[in-house]
Amino acid sequence: SRLSRLRVHGSCNWIPPVATRAEASWAKNACGFGYLDDNGDLTHHFWMDGLGKEHGPFEIWWLVFQTRQQFVELLALLKSFGE
Repeated sequence: SRLSRLRVHGSCNWIPPVATRAEASWAKNACGFGYLDDNGDLTHHFWMDGLGKEHGPFEIWWLVFQTRQQFVELLALLKSFGE
Protein backbone atom coordinates (compact mmCIF):
# COMPACT_ATOMS: atom_id res chain seq x y z
CA SER A 1 0.00 0.00 0.00
CA ARG A 2 2.96 2.36 0.42
CA LEU A 3 3.69 2.05 -3.30
CA SER A 4 0.09 2.76 -4.34
CA ARG A 5 -0.45 5.69 -1.97
CA LEU A 6 -1.69 9.13 -3.00
CA ARG A 7 1.28 11.10 -4.25
CA VAL A 8 1.51 14.80 -3.54
CA HIS A 9 4.08 17.50 -4.24
CA GLY A 10 7.59 16.40 -3.33
CA SER A 11 6.78 12.73 -2.86
CA CYS A 12 9.11 9.91 -3.74
CA ASN A 13 7.62 6.57 -4.71
CA TRP A 14 10.77 4.49 -4.77
CA ILE A 15 10.35 2.50 -1.56
CA PRO A 16 11.83 -1.00 -1.68
CA PRO A 17 10.15 -3.60 0.57
CA VAL A 18 13.34 -3.94 2.62
CA ALA A 19 13.07 -0.26 3.62
CA THR A 20 9.55 -0.77 4.93
CA ARG A 21 10.65 -3.83 6.90
CA ALA A 22 13.61 -1.92 8.35
CA GLU A 23 11.52 1.06 9.41
CA ALA A 24 8.87 -1.20 10.92
CA SER A 25 11.44 -3.12 13.00
CA TRP A 26 13.37 -0.17 14.50
CA ALA A 27 10.89 0.69 17.24
CA LYS A 28 10.47 -1.74 20.12
CA ASN A 29 6.77 -1.02 20.71
CA ALA A 30 5.63 -0.29 17.16
CA CYS A 31 2.33 -1.36 15.70
CA GLY A 32 0.09 -0.51 12.77
CA PHE A 33 -3.60 -0.07 12.14
CA GLY A 34 -5.36 0.02 8.81
CA TYR A 35 -8.10 -1.08 6.48
CA LEU A 36 -8.43 -3.83 3.88
CA ASP A 37 -10.47 -3.77 0.69
CA ASP A 38 -12.81 -6.56 -0.46
CA ASN A 39 -9.86 -8.46 -1.98
CA GLY A 40 -7.94 -8.43 1.30
CA ASP A 41 -5.40 -5.84 0.11
CA LEU A 42 -4.21 -3.20 2.56
CA THR A 43 -5.50 0.13 1.23
CA HIS A 44 -4.74 2.66 3.95
CA HIS A 45 -2.92 2.40 7.25
CA PHE A 46 -0.55 4.06 9.67
CA TRP A 47 2.46 2.79 11.59
CA MET A 48 3.23 4.12 15.04
CA ASP A 49 5.41 3.65 18.07
CA GLY A 50 3.79 3.57 21.50
CA LEU A 51 6.98 4.80 23.16
CA GLY A 52 6.72 2.11 25.82
CA LYS A 53 3.41 3.15 27.32
CA GLU A 54 -0.02 1.60 27.01
CA HIS A 55 -1.80 4.93 26.65
CA GLY A 56 0.75 6.93 24.64
CA PRO A 57 2.09 9.29 23.74
CA PHE A 58 2.20 7.84 20.26
CA GLU A 59 4.62 8.77 17.48
CA ILE A 60 3.21 8.28 13.97
CA TRP A 61 5.95 7.04 11.65
CA TRP A 62 3.88 7.08 8.46
CA LEU A 63 0.35 7.46 7.11
CA VAL A 64 -0.58 5.78 3.82
CA PHE A 65 -3.80 6.52 1.96
CA GLN A 66 -5.08 6.65 -1.62
CA THR A 67 -7.99 9.10 -1.29
CA ARG A 68 -8.97 11.99 0.96
CA GLN A 69 -11.77 9.87 2.43
CA GLN A 70 -9.26 7.25 3.50
CA PHE A 71 -7.17 10.00 5.09
CA VAL A 72 -10.20 11.15 7.08
CA GLU A 73 -10.86 7.55 8.19
CA LEU A 74 -7.29 7.26 9.47
CA LEU A 75 -7.59 10.54 11.37
CA ALA A 76 -10.85 9.35 12.95
CA LEU A 77 -9.14 6.14 14.01
CA LEU A 78 -6.31 8.13 15.58
CA LYS A 79 -8.78 10.37 17.37
CA SER A 80 -10.49 7.30 18.83
CA PHE A 81 -7.31 6.56 20.80
CA GLY A 82 -8.05 9.65 22.90
CA GLU A 83 -4.51 11.01 22.82
